[in-house]
Formats: sequence, structure tokens, C-alpha cells
Amino acid sequence: MPDLGAKSSISSGGTTTASTPLLKNEGGEIQYNGGETTARSVRKTSSLRHVVDLVIVYASVIVDFMGYTLIAPLLSTIVGEFGSGGVSHSFAASVLMSSYGLGQFISALIMGPTSDHLGRRPVLIAAYFLTCLCYLGQAFSENYWGFAVLRFCNGMATGTRPVAFSYLGDISSPERMPFYSMLVGVMIAFGSLMPLLGGMLGAISWRLPLLISAGLSGLLFLLSAVFLRESLVPEDDHVKASLSPTQPSSSVFWLTVALIALTAACVQFDNISIITSLPWLLTSSFGIEMKTVGAILGSQAVPTLLTNLLIFLPLSKVLPVCLLALAGMCGQATMFLLPLLKSKVAVVAVSYLLNFGNAMVYSSVPVLVKIVSPPSKRGLINGIVLSCMLLAGAIGPLVAGLLWGADHRHYTTFAAVSGVAGLGAVSMLVIYLILVRRQKRASNPCDSGTAVSTLV
Repeated sequence: MPDLGAKSSISSGGTTTASTPLLKNEGGEIQYNGGETTARSVRKTSSLRHVVDLVIVYASVIVDFMGYTLIAPLLSTIVGEFGSGGVSHSFAASVLMSSYGLGQFISALIMGPTSDHLGRRPVLIAAYFLTCLCYLGQAFSENYWGFAVLRFCNGMATGTRPVAFSYLGDISSPERMPFYSMLVGVMIAFGSLMPLLGGMLGAISWRLPLLISAGLSGLLFLLSAVFLRESLVPEDDHVKASLSPTQPSSSVFWLTVALIALTAACVQFDNISIITSLPWLLTSSFGIEMKTVGAILGSQAVPTLLTNLLIFLPLSKVLPVCLLALAGMCGQATMFLLPLLKSKVAVVAVSYLLNFGNAMVYSSVPVLVKIVSPPSKRGLINGIVLSCMLLAGAIGPLVAGLLWGADHRHYTTFAAVSGVAGLGAVSMLVIYLILVRRQKRASNPCDSGTAVSTLV
């Protein structure tokens, strides 16, 4: 494997004169580009203040997932109290879930680019404030369609993952980004435990989890307004020129972005498809009660956490993250085995490879965006990638439902998941080859005038 840990610098003429750590990074603060060097120097203050910034940003990921997971056990209760709005009970419950996802899909396309222009801080402050209002509105709703509209608005307010990922990319050096990205995976795993909390609070009143969510969002609004610092620092003109997408390598940049987005879509499609179809398989093939199925799904937080802490984080120090994501997609490609297995224990054990894949890819994607994107485009690129991910997550359950009856053993459903995982694996392999090629060109003195630090 070639040496992919070299440093880069940008000359006064706006050209990159040495190679950059495109795939992995080793030791020390790296001058990745002009904007980020300034950002890091600005942010070298007390460690406590830095921790406060990180807590506020990571909390946005939990708030994002709370909208899905905390309320999931309560949907039937809510529909039962309000009525189904003129549609079937099951469809009414699914509308409440999908309306939140649709709102997030739209807002991810808006919030990311907006944060590139206005800054990460004002977008996060506004998002927390609007989220608080939406949760309060839902808690005091009196009819189904009013609640559904507020669910959509709630999704619009919580589509902050592009901003959070961009913030982390702004404040971290490339060699530290895998650690920050791994913590995002930990937050996602924590979010997967929310149905248990929602169920316990909902036993008192289904409005109680919504009121607590409003209180948390309001607290984060106050904390971000008072303490959160801006991470996006304007780039010098010569840096902007060197990173212009109109240069010959622009097509390579957008191809790389498209492949990252495709992989993100693949992992989300597979994740939501298996979450949807695995309970069907366990109940139809093994007669497992839904209560036990819920416990099995909750247990998936464990392999997710272990993968992040024991596999992704150590390996990210020695291997390119695109290869780690490739390994994760290969893990998900084993899902075709699930309907072939005769033991429920074996089915559950193999299904944990889905969580291995989730952790490896979800933690790798923000690092890849950090590597290939300049700060001025990071919100836009994160928005594109995460919108593709959210859209795939909405399509996954629909495809799983359509394919479920294609054959009596349900092979087609799980084979489709494996096929999509294979597509994601190929995408990561192509990205690795692209970055290796760019690294070799950057190391060639004849190509020293080529801007390679971000593939732009």
C-alpha cells in the first residue's frame, strides 16, 4: 500500500506543492488547508470549552434520532386517541413516521448549504429553537392531521446532521476526524435505545416524551446561544482559488462525492430494510413473539458500540477509511444468509453483521467528506450525502414489503439487501483507487501544480 500520510501546503500562488493525507493521517497537526489551519488555532482554548462545543453538537445527533426512536412505540397509541384521519390505522401510523423522515430529507438539503454561508452556529441555534416549538406543538395537539403536519415540521427542524458533521470537520485535524466520527456512531447507538425510554414514559402519557424532548431541545437552544462557538472560518482568496471546482479535477471531485453518497444510501437502505424485514422473518419462521423481537432489535446497539470502539477506531489509525467502509459493506452483503439459516440463534448472530456494517460505514462517511471537501463546500456535500441516505431509508421498507411475497422463503428480500451492499462495496473500492491515483500524482514533482488537497 502506498504511503498515504504525507502532508500538504498551499503556496502563495494558490497551488498545492506537496501531497496531502488523502486516505489516512499520522500524528501531529496537519495544515490541511488555509481555513482549517486558522480554525484550529482559533479553537485552541480551554479543553472544557471545547468539550462544551462537542456536547452541544453531538446532542443534535441524538435529537435527530429521538424523532424516530423515542416516539416509535407510541404511534399506535397516538392514532388510537386521535383516530386515523380517514385512512387505515396502520397506514396512519406509518404516515406519522414517514412525514418526519420526509422533513429531514428536505431540510438536509437546505441546512448544509445554508451553514456554508451563514455559519454552523446560527443554523444549530435556529434548529434547536424550532425543534423545541415543534415538540411543544405535538405535545398539545388535539387531532391527527395537525399532529402529522407538526411531525413533518419537526423533521424539517432536526435535519442537522450535515451541519453537525461539517462542524466536526471544521474543528478537527484529519488524523483526529475518525475519533470524532466514531463518537457520532456511539450517539446513533445510544439513539437506538430510545424506544425503551419512550415506552416507559409513554406508559404514563404519550405526551410526556414529547414534553421532555421539548425541554431538552430548549435547553440545547440556550446552551448553543450562550456557549457554542462558530467553527467555519472564511478562507483566504488564494485558498479559494486553489480549491475551485472549475479546475480539471472537478469531475473527479464530483465523482467521488457521488460514490460517497451512493455508499451512504446503500448502507441506509440495507439497515432500514433489515430492521423492517427481520421481525417478519423471526415471527413467521420461528414463532418469536414481538416483545422478544423488540429486545433483539434493542440488542443491536451492543455490536454497534463494540464495532466503533474496538474495530473502527483502532483500524482507522492504520488503514484508509474507505477500506473500512468497504469491509462494512461486505459484512452487510451476508444478509442473504438469514432466510437460509435454520436456527434463530444463528439468524440473530448473523444479523449483527448488519450492525458491524452500519458502524463501519456511518463512521467512515464523515471522514471521507472531511477529506474530499474544503470548508466552504462541506455543508453542501454533507447535505447531499445525508439526503441520499435519508431518501434510501424511506425507500428501503417499501422495497422490502414489495419483495416479501415474491417467494415463500423470502429469499428475494434478503438477496436484494446483499446486492445493494455489494454496490456500496464497489463504490468504496473505486474511491480508494481514485485517492491512490491522486496521491501518486501529487507525489510526482511534474504534477506539483495540481490542486489535490481536496480533490477539487
